[in-house]
Parts: sequence; C-alpha cells; structure tokens
Amino acid sequence: MKKLYPYQSEALDRLYPHRYVGGALFMEPGLGKTITGIQWWEQQGTEKLIVVCPVSALGVWQNELTEAGYYVNLLSSTAAKKVKEIGHYSIVLINYEGLLNRDVLTALRKMGDYSLILDESQRIKTPTAKRTKAALALSADRPTLLLSGTPITRNYLDLYSQFRAIAPTIWDNISFTRFKQKYAVMGGYGGYEVVGWKNLADMEKRIAPYTVSLHKADVLSLPPQTDQLVPVRMTPGQWKQYKDLANGGLWRDEPVPNALVRALRLHQLIGVFKIDTTIEQVELLLDAGQQVVVFYKYREESDKLRWAFAHTAEHLHGGVPALERAAQVSRFQRGESQVFLAQIDAGAVAITLTASSNVVYHNMSWSYEAAAQSRDRVYRIGQRFPVTYRYVRMVGPEIQNTIDDLIALALKQKEDFAAMITKNPTALEVT
Repeated sequence: MKKLYPYQSEALDRLYPHRYVGGALFMEPGLGKTITGIQWWEQQGTEKLIVVCPVSALGVWQNELTEAGYYVNLLSSTAAKKVKEIGHYSIVLINYEGLLNRDVLTALRKMGDYSLILDESQRIKTPTAKRTKAALALSADRPTLLLSGTPITRNYLDLYSQFRAIAPTIWDNISFTRFKQKYAVMGGYGGYEVVGWKNLADMEKRIAPYTVSLHKADVLSLPPQTDQLVPVRMTPGQWKQYKDLANGGLWRDEPVPNALVRALRLHQLIGVFKIDTTIEQVELLLDAGQQVVVFYKYREESDKLRWAFAHTAEHLHGGVPALERAAQVSRFQRGESQVFLAQIDAGAVAITLTASSNVVYHNMSWSYEAAAQSRDRVYRIGQRFPVTYRYVRMVGPEIQNTIDDLIALALKQKEDFAAMITKNPTALEVT
C-alpha cells in the first residue's frame, strides 16, 4: 500500500469518529482521493467493498486496488450474466449505469458486510434520477464514503441526495421538497426557480462533522496556472452562415426543432470554423518540444485533429475500454506520444496527464463539472512546471459575441448551459 501524504492521513483522522456511518471527502482532483478512499475502507473493518464510479474511472480504481494487493471484480452495465457470482466477491467495481440493472443491484445488496464508496458523488445529485435511487438503496445502513472534487455543480440542492447516502438523519429524514422549502428561496416564472438561499448556517452545521474539503492551494506547492484566450475571427461568409443558423435557419438542409438543438449545431459549426487555429496552436507547441493535451467535443473535430496528428497522438473518447485508456495515459506519460486528444466529457476525470503543462481547449463542454475537472488532469501531484490553458474562442468579424461566449458565461456562473438556453432561447439569436 502506498504511504499517504500527511494531508490525506489528516483527512481520514477527521472522518474517523464517523467511520461506521461514513463521510465526504471533497478533494480537488489531483490530491489522491482514490488511495485515500481505499485506506478509508480498511479503517471500516468490513469484509467487502463496493466502489461505484464513472466508467472512465474503473481502470484507475482497479489499478490502485491491485497495487494494494487486492483482487478486484470489475462489473459494468452489462453484468447481468455475473449476477449469481456477485455474492462470492470481496471487492466489486461498477459504474453508475450498472446499478440500473435490478438483478445486479439486488445481488450487490446481498453481499452483506460491505462498505460503499461513491466516487464522483455528484453523479447522484438529482433525487429523482434512477441511478440516485439505486445508489441510495445500496448505501442504506452501510458505511458510505462520498468522493468528489466538484460536489456542487449547480447549487446547494446538489447536496441533498449525496448526504442522504451517508445517513438520511443528517437531513432529519425530510423529503427533497421539504429540503427545498427549508433552504431555498423560490421565485422567478411560476415560482419554480431558485433565487436565493436561507438557513445556510444550519445546513453547514449538519454536514460539517461528516465533511473534509481539501484544496490544492492549501496542501500542495504546485506551480502557477495561466489562462490564455486565443480569439478567432470569423470571415464574413462564416458570420453569415452562423447568423442564419442562429436566427432560425437550417442545419445542413434539415430543420432545427428547438433552442437546445440549435445551440448544439451552433457549437458544432464553430468547432469546424476554428479547427485550423487549434491545429496551429498545437503545432507551435510541438515545434517547441512540448507535449500537449487537447480537449475537443464533437466527432467532426476529432476526425480533423486525429488526421493532423496521426503519428504522435493518443485519442481518448467514450468508447475506449478501461484497459486501453490506461495504456494511452501510460504512453503519454512516458513521452512515447506528444499529443493527447481527449473528448472533454470522457477525459475530464480519472486520468493523470502531468507529462504536459500545456492544455488547448478547442471546444468546451456545456457541463461545469467537466470543464472544471478537465483542468486538473495536468494540474495535480507530479506537475513540476507552470501550466498554461489556451482557450480557442470564436468571435464575429467585428468581435461580436458567439455561443462560445455564452458557454463561457454559463461556466463562470457555474450554471448548466442547457438550462440557461431553455430559460432564454432568444440568447442564441444574432442581430
């Protein structure tokens, strides 16, 4: 077993009084929450362990547990064939979607004396979601540890289900409706929007005994970070194309059914317009002998980037199996490849890319969670050099705002972009 850093040991010491109930380790990515979580389980004294995590993190957990000397059983959302075997397992890794298989969930509940770790616990922030209900069923009466670098991706309501997984009594067993009534000030159209907060001191008092929050700035001596905007002006022809689509035009001769789809198509269109600039930025860094991480979002961008850097790039997307994912990271970390292309929603968690100190964002995710966590793939334990993030952002020919600016605004406000557009679809229109 790896030796813990002092801040990791101190975190476990602070959770120790509630070890038979559970707790929350809200650690910024890069602080070693996986190994800390394993040692939390060892403190519990339970015979078995279940780890629920995003599919992209399964390989990380498998590697860490194997290195610690444990035999691991890796399940997935297609694990129905293994249901009869689950009762014999000591350690099970499963992604959140795997819990939606009723037979698998029942078999996991019957494992008996187990502790539960919910990695990236913000995945259960929505009380009505099926995976939230499944995770809560699995956590009932079992020591449960929440692990996350971004536990709040929308607002304080995200905490209800997460802390309910530790113990419903933290919220006095109240329903989500009563939770909102107690802590949220509702208003806006129809009174369905959160416009403010109340009783936050009470909320903090309830969760504080179970929570440890760690930030890199407080526990690590990491080099500085720099954000660099790379603006790209549209040509008049591109601007006309963009305006036509924004104002209700067709997408590749097909009608666009609603504002959300229109936002998606505008984002895709911009991704095509600025691809040459992104390629040029990467080439300049390669010429300087640097390794580069590139985050993109859409398939068409991926194809062009892969073609441009075919002989020196790794390519991570949602369809890459866990073992190949780990192999890609290892090759990049050893310097065998110079460019790491990652679809941002697939590459935002559970990988370490500290061989590079240069990140180029071709297109951003609409998710604050993915946008924030993707930065920490390079800015974590092991990074020795100042990190520069280059954001390739499209503007109109006279510096007019585009959907890139709308997404940047939503992320700055830690708001879900899709929800922002649903509330104000005219925000996409261009004059």
